[in-house]
Amino acid sequence: GTNSFGACEYVQKARCVYVTVLRDPIARLVSSWRYFCGQGAENRKGWQRGWPSCLWSLADWAALQPALATIELSTVQAPTVPTPPANQSADCPLLADAPATRRLHAAAHLDAALANIHDGPVFALALETLADGLRRLARALALPLDPLAVARDTRNANRLDARPLADADLAALRDTLALDLALYAALRARHPPP
Repeated sequence: GTNSFGACEYVQKARCVYVTVLRDPIARLVSSWRYFCGQGAENRKGWQRGWPSCLWSLADWAALQPALATIELSTVQAPTVPTPPANQSADCPLLADAPATRRLHAAAHLDAALANIHDGPVFALALETLADGLRRLARALALPLDPLAVARDTRNANRLDARPLADADLAALRDTLALDLALYAALRARHPPP
């Protein structure tokens, strides 16, 4: 789940990894805004109490979650214990955590997130190349892989190109989502489409 970073330190397995799927940050944000705000999905979860409709603009929605993936992939969320667990697997590298003294600095979160997806225990897959990522994951973990399961389509009805954004809106989102865009670009550069 979203809040499981640090759980590997408490799992008694020879190898423990975290697997996550990242999506283009702008496409993810636009999709979530359309779903939660525009459609009022999940019992108007994205609305404020008393609103007759969702009043968040796309820019407002982006400001609520400017570095969602970066912060989640850079923050150890396991309970803090005075000594490391005795069952810590030697095969499971510790997560990089944005140092507490630097957590207010965006670069610390990006550095820790990049360390986790490049050299740490996080296996990040890009949604746009999910089938290739699942093949890499299966090879890395020596898991059987059902070719039919991998062949399924991952297109989303709310994808960004469904209704293009104005250039000014896109530029503003690129600025607001700069950290997540840098993280995503690093993932895509490391694992380009086949």
